[in-house]
Amino acid sequence: NACRQGNLCFVKRLVKAHGGLVDIQDNSGYTPLHKACMNDKLDTARYLVKECNAAVDVSDMVGRTPLHYASMCKQLGIVKCLAESLNVGVDIKDNYGNTPLHYAAMCGRLDVIKFLIESCKADVTVLNQKNQTPLQVLRQRHDVAIAEYLSSRFRQSDSKGAKKKKTK
Repeated sequence: NACRQGNLCFVKRLVKAHGGLVDIQDNSGYTPLHKACMNDKLDTARYLVKECNAAVDVSDMVGRTPLHYASMCKQLGIVKCLAESLNVGVDIKDNYGNTPLHYAAMCGRLDVIKFLIESCKADVTVLNQKNQTPLQVLRQRHDVAIAEYLSSRFRQSDSKGAKKKKTK
């Protein structure tokens, strides 16, 4: 609960008393870092990652990592903190085939979308289990600005793929 509520002082006391439990998972597979991310608790998430070396690539029961949840929420800072610490890249899929980019698109998070694509080189063409790209997921939101941005990135990705095929 301390991570969910963002009570950083209490989190620090718990870590000091029970340091080895920083990556413990509850019945849903959530770690303290999952809870901090899904509740927009930037200071707590940053502390867990930077000071406690919390595992950033642990999946919950549906295959979502803390980055999946952070991509849905309001704190771009959490996404940046997690992306810096990831060993597996940002295109990790959950049990439904959705990547953090899919979730950012579902939630209309243009700042996260731009960061994932421009800084982390997220794959805009990746398909989930419904054979949907992040752009196709976004179209359900009717968000014109984000759709235009993703469309331009999708076209850039297609043109790079065409150039690679021509040079082979």
